[in-house]
Amino acid sequence: MLKKRYRSAKQVDGVIDLERLRSGPAKCIERDPALFLGLTYPSEDVRAMLQALSQRFSKEKVEGSGLILAEAVKGLGKSHAVLTSYHLFANPAQAKSWMESLGYAWNPPKDPVIIIKKFTDQYLPFDSLWTVLDQELKAGWSTTHPPSLDELRSALSGKYLILVFDELERGISNIGDLARRSQNLSFLQMLSEEANRNSQVTLIAAIYNGTVEPGATLKRVPRIELRFRRSDDRAAIVRHRLFSNADSYDQTAAEALMRSYVNTWSRLGIQTSDDYLPKLRKAFPFLPELIELVFERISGSGGFQGTRGALGLLAAMLDASPSGSYLFTAGHCNLADRACADRLQDLDPAGNLINCARRNFQDLKAQPQAETLASAVLLASLAPGVKGLTREELVRHVAFPGFDPNQFEASLQAFRTYGSYFHEREGHFFFDLEENENAKVEIEAIRLGDEKAREEIKTIWKQDLFRETQQVAIFTDPEATKNSLDQMPKNSLRFVLSPRRLSAFERHAVYFGSEMRNQILLFEPRDDTSNHLNNSDILSAAKRSIAAATLAPTAGTGERRSRYERIATQERKNVKDFIKSTGLVYVRVERWDEKHEDSLFEMESVGQAAEKQALIEYLRTQLYPGPFFVEHLREHLTKFYGLTIAQVERIYKSTLCYPVPTMVPDITDTVVTLVEDRSRVLGLKHQRKEFCGENVTLGAGELPDAVLAQPWPAVPPWTSSETPAAIPPDESQGEARPSFFPKPTPTPVQAMEIEEKATPYCQTRSELRQAVAEKLSGIEGNAIQRIQFQIYAQYQNAALSDHASAIRGALTMNGDLVVQVDLTLPGPLDKVQAENCCESLPHFPNASYSARMHVFQKATRETIRPEDEEEE
Repeated sequence: MLKKRYRSAKQVDGVIDLERLRSGPAKCIERDPALFLGLTYPSEDVRAMLQALSQRFSKEKVEGSGLILAEAVKGLGKSHAVLTSYHLFANPAQAKSWMESLGYAWNPPKDPVIIIKKFTDQYLPFDSLWTVLDQELKAGWSTTHPPSLDELRSALSGKYLILVFDELERGISNIGDLARRSQNLSFLQMLSEEANRNSQVTLIAAIYNGTVEPGATLKRVPRIELRFRRSDDRAAIVRHRLFSNADSYDQTAAEALMRSYVNTWSRLGIQTSDDYLPKLRKAFPFLPELIELVFERISGSGGFQGTRGALGLLAAMLDASPSGSYLFTAGHCNLADRACADRLQDLDPAGNLINCARRNFQDLKAQPQAETLASAVLLASLAPGVKGLTREELVRHVAFPGFDPNQFEASLQAFRTYGSYFHEREGHFFFDLEENENAKVEIEAIRLGDEKAREEIKTIWKQDLFRETQQVAIFTDPEATKNSLDQMPKNSLRFVLSPRRLSAFERHAVYFGSEMRNQILLFEPRDDTSNHLNNSDILSAAKRSIAAATLAPTAGTGERRSRYERIATQERKNVKDFIKSTGLVYVRVERWDEKHEDSLFEMESVGQAAEKQALIEYLRTQLYPGPFFVEHLREHLTKFYGLTIAQVERIYKSTLCYPVPTMVPDITDTVVTLVEDRSRVLGLKHQRKEFCGENVTLGAGELPDAVLAQPWPAVPPWTSSETPAAIPPDESQGEARPSFFPKPTPTPVQAMEIEEKATPYCQTRSELRQAVAEKLSGIEGNAIQRIQFQIYAQYQNAALSDHASAIRGALTMNGDLVVQVDLTLPGPLDKVQAENCCESLPHFPNASYSARMHVFQKATRETIRPEDEEEE
């Protein structure tokens, strides 16, 4: 519909330079009246000037002001207007045809004296404006003072004087002598007043500001003012310069195109009001919002050099746009195009915001319409006033006939999520130098691979949720998991956390051939559909965690670094929460065989437990409590006769389907419980002492070497004297005597015995206190003669620096540590004092505590007093 006037924006010269009339190339626009006038759009201001000049030199009657004052900032068309007036007088033949095409009669005076000056390029001879006129009029005026009005009229002598002054302010303000400057202003005032009295003088001047000299002087007389205020006029000027048929394109085709746009916007929820359509027709092929953006918000605030800057930008946009029929919008300001970016740099001299937007676009250029959306938002972000575009404005700038609404929403959401400099505030979308940390993390996260995210998930699972890093493996495949387990210490629990439900073959492979395999605890997700390492939500959170942690050290300020660190912390928590919410089940080996087909695995609930200690506590109290070990060992005692406690413990740790020892003293406590059983279930032999049905007094360091034995009968604590031999009867006596003297009747005697009371191994000092209180129930007074405490703790690959220097010396590296503390406190003590001693014991994490107390007990037995024996 519209045809480009030029092949390239480089041919569009928006700067009108009056100096080229004198020294420019022959084919320049300023020296070619037909070309220049053909490119001149009759804006409201230009028409005001043409009408005033037409009336002033009408054949019927000369009227109208002789002063035309063009007042505006740079780039709005002042120079173009004054050059137009020059060609009207200097080239009347071409001008007459052009004026008549616009509806104005044109009868200029013949052979006028035209004086055209651009005062930024030419100085005033002798610092006097009148000298400039004198050089043309040959009046012989003095250079020391301006001529009088009579002298001016005499010099004219029937001639018509046309004065065209561009950049007039520079000519006057450059006069350093204040008195000389005042003389020039007086002469200028005389000229402007004479121009209103006499058609022989016509003054056309261009200034920047009418409130300062010489504008203030010129505004004292009636004048025609050119202010270039209307943005739609400026848009029409640009349209006229860019398109050769700007006034003769196919209106019907244009109407159909605009209707197609309206329908497209409607599908995106944007309705077009009745008063919007006339604006659209008037602005065609520009979107009305583009005119408002470029010619009002940007040019009106000095962002561009008026119409000239807008012309350069739109010409570059036209070059960067494809051929076809469409509305010209801010989306065509292609930020990836060098020429467009150069023009935008007038609004962002340092190019910081342009570079920020360009980086976001490069990150998201695979998104549909990413370039159009980013370009439109960038242009609106550079404009003064309210930053950015509303969704409605953005739709109009981006959507076109045939546009897929889903693509728009996808692109906008991508910029919302991943655009690190893309912001949304109060319904406006815009780019800003302040980074959106969340978006930057998102865009960095999408660059990360899934494998790196999976490693992050494993690390977070072990460190943040399970709270164990050395004795745990995350299942990936049987071989890798077995290798990890083989590298761990075998004497303590080893954990396998599976991110998904395993097959029987995979479960079997975890245990097959492993040492101490009953110490391997396998946990799988409660939800049989879960797969933590392939879950998109968990993977995304892990990637964001990595991205935020990577970006934090590069942040320019402490505040921004803190924001990244907060994001990293939150995303790690999200990963942990995702995994925790799925829950775990414990895989118990119900039946074991060398073939997985013949093995049986049962899923056991562990409640809400997810941390190592919570899981151990659940297994210890719910699945493998102390009584369960006692019953199991009682049922299998015959297998263990002749074995040390250490050997029995190794068997339990190695044999699948046996109860799993979760605590260090589990087996020792079980053996001791059976040995101390008064029904004599088990015997225990040690080189120092043997025990059966009595309290075991061996220390923690002695117990592992004690040997399990068949129980033996109790030895009576008191043995009676031998029965005396029968005395034969004395046959010399006449009567028989009894075979022995009657045994005296025993007399009850009360005595004091010392009884030893021992607690089982406890996990905490508080638990030990409760056990001591139970053992001392019913004990009164200071009956405790001695109390012995034993503390035992074992740490594998532990940080030695976490322990007191009294234990590890000056060592700070990682290592295995076994701590055994024996404390003996003499009595007498009462029950309360004994309990308080428990709370005062040294604290060791994950240690086992026990106590043995020697207590006075009252005992009553039957005995014979010596005096009774004597009586007998």
